[in-house]
Amino acid sequence: MSRTSKFRKDKIKIRIEFPDYTGDKGETASDNTYILPDVGEEATINYNGKEVTINVNMLNDIRKLGFGNYGSVMLAEVQNQPEIKMAVKEIILGGMCSCCCFFLVSPIFILFRYNPRYYFAIETSYGTTADLKEMIDEMHKNSIRVILDGVYNHCDCSSPLTQIDHDYWYHHNPKDSIMSWGPEWNYNFYDSKYNIWPARKFIGDSIRYMVEEFHIDGIRFDAARQIQNFDFLDWVVKEAKKAAGVKPFYCVAEFLPDEPCITNIDGPMDGCWHDSFYWTIRDLLLYDNIDIGRLKSVIDCRQQGYLGVTNVVNYIGNHDHDRMLVELGKERSIFGEEAFKRIRLGVVLEMTSIGIPMIWMGEEMGEYKEKTPDVAKIDWSLIADREDNSNNINKNLLGLYRGLVRLRKENKAFFQTNLDFIHEDHDAKVLVYQRWSNSGERVVVIVNLSGHFLAHYRVPNMPVNGWWHEWTFNYDCKVDYNEVHLDLAEREAKILVWLGEDWQPPAPQPEPPTEPASNNDTNMTEGNPEENQQ
Repeated sequence: MSRTSKFRKDKIKIRIEFPDYTGDKGETASDNTYILPDVGEEATINYNGKEVTINVNMLNDIRKLGFGNYGSVMLAEVQNQPEIKMAVKEIILGGMCSCCCFFLVSPIFILFRYNPRYYFAIETSYGTTADLKEMIDEMHKNSIRVILDGVYNHCDCSSPLTQIDHDYWYHHNPKDSIMSWGPEWNYNFYDSKYNIWPARKFIGDSIRYMVEEFHIDGIRFDAARQIQNFDFLDWVVKEAKKAAGVKPFYCVAEFLPDEPCITNIDGPMDGCWHDSFYWTIRDLLLYDNIDIGRLKSVIDCRQQGYLGVTNVVNYIGNHDHDRMLVELGKERSIFGEEAFKRIRLGVVLEMTSIGIPMIWMGEEMGEYKEKTPDVAKIDWSLIADREDNSNNINKNLLGLYRGLVRLRKENKAFFQTNLDFIHEDHDAKVLVYQRWSNSGERVVVIVNLSGHFLAHYRVPNMPVNGWWHEWTFNYDCKVDYNEVHLDLAEREAKILVWLGEDWQPPAPQPEPPTEPASNNDTNMTEGNPEENQQ
């Protein structure tokens, strides 16, 4: 596609694949071309010279969870991977930019190895440079921001710089032989003769090129812990933000295990993968390991030393692990309603904790496929309309996700780090916490972590009296004497949203008066008195 051509609804030319995300209508135009689900108008894409039918509302379908998205795109060419396929990996529901949604896309490598070869070359499945630029422009028009999935710890063994002068650019030996995936950039080496840091300058130039030429909106730093150089990370993030200008530019690190030193005020990154959150929720949902103290520390990441809403990215699954539904089946033989009940509990905890929630594609609809380096298409029939409503459990899960996304977007209680734990019951395994804003919005989350039904459970220490809306089951309840009584099903969370000091339930509508029967009706009913006497 030429740079000057425009996107039209009847013809969109774009050379890019989302094989896991896309649906499958039973046929493909080629082995590497996939057809999006038929959920709206269709258009034609030119994929490597072949005309392929797709849905023109692809970006809107991607935004099914409710609002703007961010996307992460790997731009570096990959050695010996001409057939490389693209997959949506995660969706991040952000706290910055009015709680917008980040959309993460990056390529699948064999065994998930990230081995870029050329840091200034566009991966061929994106088409030409002009094609990719126009695609990103179109994403921006659809409120989708693009995050570069940057691999700056290592590269492919056949990268040209490894052949020119390996030890000038890279460490001679791996820093960690166990966690090594290729030649590792040496950001410690300074060339006094030419007054440059060779590796830093090369990667910095690459990032600056991507920011200025393609207008990306952030970077996800793969294997950031293995880089082992905060000085470089601090410098390169500042360079990237300088190149981005005044627009928001979000830098997040895959820093495992997570530590606040990578972010906060003194750290180089805006945020990091909150891996301790994942393992805590996993132990709770999968093994019934109810450690309230540990759970509190990941719900309120300040207890771990993090400072802000954007400092951590929370998730209950990502591309490095099987989905929680899969693990429940494999590890515990838990399926059906019981499995979904546990997932719903995890979703509420994820969406109401301090931090940015991230969703691995398919989680929101109950996708069940195991993790694989091969293509594993999402089963879109899970949320399709069925006459027998046999997939209501999946559609209800999607509805929960969408509702929580909307709640996070609209309620200012989630915009700040204000969080208090107002009730702990270690015997009944109940935890209650409050999120609130300085402007008065309040949300209380009541979590039954146990496998027992708790009837008419007393929740004390409610922050204010008056009327609250129980969000999960959509009814109003009144708090008196700073307590409320609720029925809590096993492994269930309820969300109470404060309705305000002046809110009152609507007055009941009076029943319409009963009209008296007419004389004719009376005669027809009672008959003629004279006839009755006979």
